Amino acid sequence: MICDPPDSFVFDTHTALAKAERCLASSRGSKALSMASSILDRANTLQRNILDTAHLIKCRALAQLGEWTKALIACQQALAFSPSHHELLHITGKVLLECGKPNDALACFGYAIEAKPDHLPSWLARGLTYHLHLKDSARAVTDFHTSIVLNPLYYKSFFYMGMAMTDLQRFDLALEAFSRSVHLNATFSESYFRRGILHLQQQQLERAIEDFVKVTQLVPDSAEAHYNCALAQHLLKRNEEAITSYKACLQYQPKYVNALKNCAHAQSELGLYPEAFENYSAVLTIANLDDDAKIDILIARGQVSERNGDVEQAIVDYSAATELRPNFARAYTYRGLLHLQHLELSHALNDFTNSIDLEPDNARSWNNRGIALLHLNQLDAALRDFDQAITLCPTYTKALRNRGKVLYLQQALETAMESLNTAAQQHSANNDPETFIVRGTVHHALGNHSRALRDFARAPEHQRKRSMRQEQTEMLAWLNFASPLDN
Repeated sequence: MICDPPDSFVFDTHTALAKAERCLASSRGSKALSMASSILDRANTLQRNILDTAHLIKCRALAQLGEWTKALIACQQALAFSPSHHELLHITGKVLLECGKPNDALACFGYAIEAKPDHLPSWLARGLTYHLHLKDSARAVTDFHTSIVLNPLYYKSFFYMGMAMTDLQRFDLALEAFSRSVHLNATFSESYFRRGILHLQQQQLERAIEDFVKVTQLVPDSAEAHYNCALAQHLLKRNEEAITSYKACLQYQPKYVNALKNCAHAQSELGLYPEAFENYSAVLTIANLDDDAKIDILIARGQVSERNGDVEQAIVDYSAATELRPNFARAYTYRGLLHLQHLELSHALNDFTNSIDLEPDNARSWNNRGIALLHLNQLDAALRDFDQAITLCPTYTKALRNRGKVLYLQQALETAMESLNTAAQQHSANNDPETFIVRGTVHHALGNHSRALRDFARAPEHQRKRSMRQEQTEMLAWLNFASPLDN
């Protein structure tokens, strides 16, 4: 039976509750729990409102300490005493979430809202339960909208609305919500970050960079912000800036595999091959990669070594890729091209044959093997391979040009000219000055000297155009290690 306590006791109890709440606010859950429990020990002499507050502090203190089972028991005991107390219902819902019971939590938040329809925390908590735990973003939006109506100046309501709208792929409304959140609280980094991610996904790269830079100003050790800023800079071909941002990311998270990979890619594009090699090697050392990912890194490191003049290391990496996956045609192709470049023709022939066996519909592999056979002066075999490449890809400029070259060597000048004319008509011939050199040679052999001179004059012109137009490899949010074959 609850009786009226002396006024001095009530004053002391209120003072103790205030101290307990201050302890909670300063994350001293143990002290708050001790004080609340001490007050509850005198339950028979306390007023209902004091008991409710003491129960609430005890529940919150246990939750703050992460003692979820004890917190749930305390919540249930408190609700037995005050079953419609909205704050007790709210904290019970939060504890139930931590105990892995989202549906029960949802019910608690609903009861809290019924008890106090303008209780903003419960609307937000129920919306987050729908959004994060039950994956029902449509219902979450309804609750977040209500929370905005209750308090249109609370920035987190707009942030949560933006998250739910993102899940619903209503990106315009998500951007609007994140922007409103930023307007209400210019120091809330999460809104900038999420808006930056949306800008990045929509290829609004300058805006994305602005948002990620703002995050790094607010939270300098945010590795994710530095990384995504680097991605946007990389996509804009601002590789020096991207490398700086990747390095900032790695300063705070040294084993961030994607940052290491993409930084290496940017370094490779700038010709910083030793630095790129070091980062690719770091990925192979620190990351637990599956075979596919490991092969990608080996191929990329092999290409960096090749461009840096380390042929031996490139062959080691390409060979390692074939050992990991003997049916990986691209590794044979890269290694074969390297052998071909150094006129190790038998090795090149073997690699291109392996590539053809694995991917018989790949026109480039037929063309590459044809080049090796041409170097070996096996003209008939080379011609068959170039014919097959053209059958697979009738507009393949280099195969058409190479076929013309073989026919010229076989003195089939008219047929050679037909093939070379077809090659020169292709748009890609603008990037292949050798087509005009070979055709000019055939014109000269046929006695068409003026046409030969025109072709010889066009070759360096096209070479100049190519060097002026050539762009760096297009980068996406993921790394594309493939590079164009040169032959």
